[in-house]
Amino acid sequence: MRQNPDNSIKPLLAESVDHPNSLTYVFNIRKGVHFWDGKELTAKDVSYSLGRELDPKSGAFWGVYFVNVKDIRETGLSQVTIDMKSPDEVFPSLLATYGGTIGEASYVESHGTSYGTASGGVMCTGPYKLQSWQPGQQIAMVRNDDYWDSAVKPKVGEVDFKFLTDPSTLANALQSNQIDGAYEVPVGAVTQLQSSTTGKLYTGPSTQWTGMLYTGSPGAFANSSVREALWLSIDKSALAKSVYQGTATPIRSANFPAVWGFGTKIFQAGYDGRPSPDVNLAEAQKLVQQAGATNGTVTLAAQSDDATAVQTAEIVQSAGKQIGLDVQLKLMAGPQISALQVDPAARKGIDIFLSARFIDIADPMQLLNEFLPDGQYNYANYNSPEFAQNVNDAYATGDSDQRAASEAKATTLLDNSWSILPLLNTSERLYLNSRVAGAPSSFGYLYYPWAQDLGSSK
Repeated sequence: MRQNPDNSIKPLLAESVDHPNSLTYVFNIRKGVHFWDGKELTAKDVSYSLGRELDPKSGAFWGVYFVNVKDIRETGLSQVTIDMKSPDEVFPSLLATYGGTIGEASYVESHGTSYGTASGGVMCTGPYKLQSWQPGQQIAMVRNDDYWDSAVKPKVGEVDFKFLTDPSTLANALQSNQIDGAYEVPVGAVTQLQSSTTGKLYTGPSTQWTGMLYTGSPGAFANSSVREALWLSIDKSALAKSVYQGTATPIRSANFPAVWGFGTKIFQAGYDGRPSPDVNLAEAQKLVQQAGATNGTVTLAAQSDDATAVQTAEIVQSAGKQIGLDVQLKLMAGPQISALQVDPAARKGIDIFLSARFIDIADPMQLLNEFLPDGQYNYANYNSPEFAQNVNDAYATGDSDQRAASEAKATTLLDNSWSILPLLNTSERLYLNSRVAGAPSSFGYLYYPWAQDLGSSK
């Protein structure tokens, strides 16, 4: 499947998808598609690639999206049938993420654990193919002149990826045309690039968001009213303007408008029922006092080498002080912050931590699934039978409005738990110098072959 810049999803290597019953998906594989080495794509390549997500030994990150898959079968030379353990109306869309990437089975098998590394490379079917890979320095890809889709005619012969982590270094390289463009331009480079005379900074829609996640720790923050109070005290508009340089929007929920690929009116009604993201110190102070948490201590972790995260944490700390909470900052290196997401021991002594996340497809279900009892990011052990029932109901119905209604109810329950303190929906930040055009200014680039649209601005 392929996700487009507007987050719509359509069949790609699957020419069509049949859904004969609630537990079966039949993917009819497009004929005439070849891998970069000339071998034709077959059902075996598809079943093998998707099957790796079910194999615990492969360590596949995307296996979480295959949790409802029972088995994957080749039912023809160009057909793969997937049987589900339980209904899952979201599954085909999730194949538009990296979880649906198809590699050449024989190539993957022959390269073993080196597949996907600089030494083993990859073997896929896209409009650009891997040419070289120098770890930490550069990846080069060249146009695939034998690409199967005759409607796609990539203009650029070679695209090189370089890795610059310092915002000033990146901004200078972009303005001097050493680099033609960049996605995810660091916030620290926004002001400089907005005034550039050699190119333009674009902002576009994104499913990315930043907020704070409760770890389930005891103490003052164990009271959901105290978590709500801290959220109410934070000036999110000022945060968006001053720290994010106007490239973000305050949100009321982690289920925000950019992820509503369907059921917009239904989601909007629930969203409008949430507290305003505007500051409400009076209500926040009242909640803290009622909870008996005045002078309570809260420990907030943030990434020390991320200036945006540090500035955000300092704003949160200041907001807490205004309502009688002592927000203590614990600044940690990137690897330590990453450990918080996977290691309960690493979260010991931390009440909340700043997190920047994104939702892969325009469907809130991904977020909701993460807060089921065994959810990947359910750090606070949120457990609500009513929430789980609504999530399961949403999985089981193909009617978009009914699914939206179930997801909206589940969202309200999750929001009311204050396991998440959502802050901002961050925009996609794309810079292109004046001689380059075509790349979409949308976070959809993550799963869309954007380089096929890249070309000269003249």
